Amino acid sequence: SGRCDAYLKKDRAKNIALIRGTPESGYTPISSGFTPLRVIAVGEECMTLAEAELITGKPHQLRAHFKHLGCPVMGDRKYFTPDSRALSEKLKIKRQLLHSFSIEFPVLDGALSALSGKSFKAELPKDMAGLI
Repeated sequence: SGRCDAYLKKDRAKNIALIRGTPESGYTPISSGFTPLRVIAVGEECMTLAEAELITGKPHQLRAHFKHLGCPVMGDRKYFTPDSRALSEKLKIKRQLLHSFSIEFPVLDGALSALSGKSFKAELPKDMAGLI
């Protein structure tokens, strides 16, 4: 758990994000926060329910960062490992189990000022709640 810093480069031809742990030419710094909340046993295997905080906000950042850390998002058909893909298929997971449950807006001016300082929360989708 904690803040994880890495470096991301978008491969536009393959439409994927590449992650490195050290700076390299063409890679930009990213930061994500991760907190494991609960381990869920699935027979001999397990999944971890985690809270993630998108600090820098690049496309595909959380999915690619989770995979880079060895914990890919279940149901993700782009950023997976053989084990995560097999367990996703076994559990008949048909989509990424990634859910934005909370968003908080900083103090804003101009056109978005109506959102300034507000936060919103969304319930967990039923399919995800059922797995948990």
